[in-house]
Amino acid sequence: MRYPLSFAQQQLWDRSRVAPGDPAAHLARAWWLEGVLDPVALQRAVDVVVTRHPVLRSTFDGAEQVVDDAGRVVVDHVVAGAPEAEAVVAELAARPFDPARGPLLRSCLVEVAPDRWLFALVAHRLVLDEAALGVLLDELSAAYRRDAASLPELWMDYGDFAVWQRERLRGAELARQVDHWREPLRGASFGLALPTGGAAGTVTAVLDPVSDVAVLTGYAVVLSRYARQSDVVVGVVVDGRVRAELEPVVGPFADVVPVRLSVGGTFAELLDRVREATEDALAHDELPLAKLAEELGFDADLTARFDPRPSVAATVDLPGAVVSGRLPLPPSVEADVDLGVGRDGTLALRYRADAAFADRLLCSLVTVLEHAARAPGTPVAELPLGEGPLPVGAPPVELDVVAALRESTATVTDRAGAVPVPEVCDRAARLARVLVERGVGPGTRVGVCVGRGVGLLTALLGVWWAGGATVALEPDLPLRRLEVVARTAGLGLVVADDEHAGLAGSIAGDVAVVVPDEAAEPREPVPVPADAVAYTAFTSTPDGPAGVDVTRGALANLLAVLRRDLGLSAGDRFAAVTTTSFDLVLPELLLPAVCGADLVVVAADEAREAGRLRSLLARDAVTALHATPETWRLLVSGGGVPEGVRLRLGTGLSRELADSLTAPGVAVWRLYGHPETAVWAAAGTDGLVPVDGNRVRVLDERSVPVPVGAVGEVHVSGVGVARGGFATGDLGRWREDGSLELLGRTDRRVVVRGARVDCGEVEAVLLAHRAVRGAAVVGVPRDGGTALVAYVVPDPDARAGTDLPALLRPHLSAVLPEPGVPALVVVLPELPPTRAGLPEPDWGAARADLVPPRGPVEEEMARIWAELLRTTEPIGVHDNLFALGAGSLTAIRFASRVADTYGVNLPVHLLVATPTIAAFAGIVSAELGQAPAEDPADDPADELGEMSDEELDDLLRAVLAARDRRRSTRGDG
Repeated sequence: MRYPLSFAQQQLWDRSRVAPGDPAAHLARAWWLEGVLDPVALQRAVDVVVTRHPVLRSTFDGAEQVVDDAGRVVVDHVVAGAPEAEAVVAELAARPFDPARGPLLRSCLVEVAPDRWLFALVAHRLVLDEAALGVLLDELSAAYRRDAASLPELWMDYGDFAVWQRERLRGAELARQVDHWREPLRGASFGLALPTGGAAGTVTAVLDPVSDVAVLTGYAVVLSRYARQSDVVVGVVVDGRVRAELEPVVGPFADVVPVRLSVGGTFAELLDRVREATEDALAHDELPLAKLAEELGFDADLTARFDPRPSVAATVDLPGAVVSGRLPLPPSVEADVDLGVGRDGTLALRYRADAAFADRLLCSLVTVLEHAARAPGTPVAELPLGEGPLPVGAPPVELDVVAALRESTATVTDRAGAVPVPEVCDRAARLARVLVERGVGPGTRVGVCVGRGVGLLTALLGVWWAGGATVALEPDLPLRRLEVVARTAGLGLVVADDEHAGLAGSIAGDVAVVVPDEAAEPREPVPVPADAVAYTAFTSTPDGPAGVDVTRGALANLLAVLRRDLGLSAGDRFAAVTTTSFDLVLPELLLPAVCGADLVVVAADEAREAGRLRSLLARDAVTALHATPETWRLLVSGGGVPEGVRLRLGTGLSRELADSLTAPGVAVWRLYGHPETAVWAAAGTDGLVPVDGNRVRVLDERSVPVPVGAVGEVHVSGVGVARGGFATGDLGRWREDGSLELLGRTDRRVVVRGARVDCGEVEAVLLAHRAVRGAAVVGVPRDGGTALVAYVVPDPDARAGTDLPALLRPHLSAVLPEPGVPALVVVLPELPPTRAGLPEPDWGAARADLVPPRGPVEEEMARIWAELLRTTEPIGVHDNLFALGAGSLTAIRFASRVADTYGVNLPVHLLVATPTIAAFAGIVSAELGQAPAEDPADDPADELGEMSDEELDDLLRAVLAARDRRRSTRGDG
């Protein structure tokens, strides 16, 4: 016979395909029996039960359950000693089932002595649940007593039920039942951020008798507080036998109903809401969760379950023998955390997680319930969960940076050649004399507008020698942003190289610009205290770039700790690929030098392309590299990291990416921090642990330490934080091994290609454009990282027919660093009330009227793009390539292919500002001395006419700066 799968079986089948052989899907019980047993009679009794219930003879092919009419479950009779008996049963319980072959019920009887036995039953949940196990054992006892005639008549078997269920829950009846749940579950968070995953187990606690509703209320509080989520969905277990005639039927009927709870207010208030929500859910328990999830589009595997049914241990009753005990076996766990309530007040938490975490979670529940019983008017946010860990951290480490540099035998290499570190120090000392004569000293902020290379390190050290603090002025940043940074920092002087002296003059205004002069006499470093500012880093905020001061003591401590722990030394070669606008440029350049390792400063164009970067790393025998996650992914996808790179460091590396970088003989360091924490506050190979000199705490909204495993906001204090404790805005939790796990943000700051971007700042820039009336910016997962998507509402006075995204790109690029320019701009008539209501970005929808390639350059570029995007669809020359699905890595690969094909380097800012084949082909054609393809319908004057004078000025300066950079790359005069 063939039957359809019930909805519960369909969910179990789907799970078995994702995790075949998972023992958590097994229902296993074993009992020690004392007395006389007849193995033949026991086999006969099992035959009777299996014959009565066809589901026990079923196999599964996905769409159907197939009943084997001649199917049989053999009770293996084994003679063995007690230790061997337990091993036999443990193997039986753990042995994987094959749903396609069966049987899905196993049994064995181990004869330890003539009067001592171990009897075991193991089933897959596709055919049995706990309630059905009780039915099976009752019938087994009756059949063993040869009393099968007393068993109730079955009006249907489980296959008949599956047919009935499928027929009933469709059409109008299905729509009626689903409609009840639409509003209660709209926008619900069905998952919980708990540290789950791992071996299954059970932990118990005894509590004074309390109502099931009170236990569920306390459970919701603990889940909410541990996951830092006020919106909690708990699956409440129901029997699932919706008709009386199903009571004696064996099969997997048990199901759960989702109970959505808004955790807040006092415990007493929450208790009333829980009671109301639970009663409503239980009154609508016929619709299986799997079918409801399918109709409403959510994952039916809920994180948390609650079983309010009194847990009675089903047991076997065989005449002539008595049960003397149960053999503990791994529990069958259907949720990450599954709380059951016993008749005597025992709480049993089954889990798939670390045992210590599960025990702590249950202890927190007992603490909450005991406190709530005494003071039900306590706000749930103030109910104690138990003691949190003390702040973690070790004392700071001292380092004389100047002495370490002077004693270094390392060299610094750039495109111009190699220079020993002592010579770099000599050049810095000469520059320091000039700076001191110009009035630089402790407290003076000095802008550094120098290209990547030896000159950059010289300028940074020269300011350090003079006692001043550096402010990086990255030449590739938009001019307006550089002007804001210079003005905000209150610069006393600007140091520039010959190439960027003109740009520095535009930025500095009335502030003098100094170009290093090697003719000056060197001088000794100006003595300054440890709390003097070493550099000021600028970070994105809703109000624009804001400066963060990092002290010399904090920087020296960081360098000392890393020099001690990384194993970086003479003989190593460290490649620096970070742009100068990043807050970690100074420690990245200084770290190799103080460790005695050679430093290779990689040019920006080489760092952006996998092939060129891999070649450089191999050619220069690089052994150590620090990079952003995007650069590491670029290397991995572009042929892999060269084997010689034995020390691999990354800020913001996920555990998965770190694992992909691991290889024999390779050390992968994950780094974490902010400008406010002197770059890195935590680091490690196995997990993030605080850098010496820093103390890290994880606190709740009331600034109270949370238990290990609970989510809170990461706070850092110590030598790396200038002004007391720093609330990082990062969500995290302590792991059982003492390391820190990061989980997200409390605010709207995201990391795009290694740079921190505040979505509020991007929104402010958008709203400053006269064509925009409303704006919302969010970060979304894309291309292995994060991409910005801007949703804009056009101003009613904007000219009809304006291509608003095209109009906004140059406006954004003129103000924001490249990572802050949204990859996609979506135009909406109105913004929804909350950001959760924003539509999903459609990366393939935003296309201009397709204009095919009009010449060999455009044709080749279209071919490259199609290959990178893995598409056979036509690509128009005016299509926004980010909107078609390109991410940052794809754009960089495209630029690399263009450079290989035509020898032309596409400016990075144009990759973002004008991401079209027409724009790129125009640049290439101009470089090759060819006339670009003409498009009368696409007149640039239309877009230029929409720009303000200030925007036109910014665009012109950007174009001129791009021209100068291209000339510099080619070596033109």
